[in-house]
Amino acid sequence: MSEQSVPVNSGAPRRKKKKMSRQESLAFTVLLWLLILSMIGFAASMMIKGNAGQLLSTGISSPNKEEKIYAYPSKEGLLIIDSTWIGVPSTDDTVVSHAFRKMIEMEESQYAFQNVDESYFSNALFIGDSRTVGLRDYAPFENADYFASEGIGTYTLEDTEVEIEGVGEVGLFTLLKRREYGKIYIMLGLNEIWAGPEEVAANYKELLDKIREAAPNALIFIQANLYVSASYAEEEPVFSSDNIRDLNKRLSRLANGKDIFYIDVNPLFEDENGNLSDELTGDGAHVYADLYQEWDKWLMTRGIVLQRPDLVFETEEKN
Repeated sequence: MSEQSVPVNSGAPRRKKKKMSRQESLAFTVLLWLLILSMIGFAASMMIKGNAGQLLSTGISSPNKEEKIYAYPSKEGLLIIDSTWIGVPSTDDTVVSHAFRKMIEMEESQYAFQNVDESYFSNALFIGDSRTVGLRDYAPFENADYFASEGIGTYTLEDTEVEIEGVGEVGLFTLLKRREYGKIYIMLGLNEIWAGPEEVAANYKELLDKIREAAPNALIFIQANLYVSASYAEEEPVFSSDNIRDLNKRLSRLANGKDIFYIDVNPLFEDENGNLSDELTGDGAHVYADLYQEWDKWLMTRGIVLQRPDLVFETEEKN
């Protein structure tokens, strides 16, 4: 053998490449698919997270395909999904832009306050102190429940039991396990405002988070605390309208405009100085009994009706 034909060994002896066993190959394949699926899931969740559980799904006929394209409004724009493509549409596509306009119209209308009738409150729960007791006693909505008691607040709510028709004396979170509500109205915080608006609002948020966890599908309405009269605040300065306004402003920030809404009835009952009008109260802290009916009428102008259409849009032809 010539010198040139002798192989040169420049390092450690070569090892034969070890073949993966059947079990190792299967495990590798499973891990690969799990990685791919997790990446797809993460990408999709990031694209549609803007509307969480409130997404609308509407089939849109595509002129170029027999199958339907499904459109979802998201925080960033319109998400178009079919079996082969996921992406944000371009505005020069007339089919997509038509669908986009329709979906935006739906989203804007479904999160705007609307007039409703009394049947809207048939699956509602009202949580609150003596003002909510007034709503229960003088102008109750038929079939609504009222978890209301004089003097309660965010600090004492969890330890309070209230008599609920058809259930008995029960605590709030036990009630939320037994009954499912479509709307939950909350007016709390005035009875503990002595702790300071900032601290009360922080405690309110913790309570709100617990209520959301216990009732994940309910629309929640944060009702602004009603002001007191100027004479009442003079005797009890901690209940000044400025303090109450500060608290209400902090509570309003807890609303997201999607499934938690802030509503303020004070303009219905306040005087020119932003206090509860002396003409509308006997004790400076509560409106007269017959005015709770006006409160109910006002609530019926603050309905939220989520649209879940199941229709196919008429599409425009592409240019």
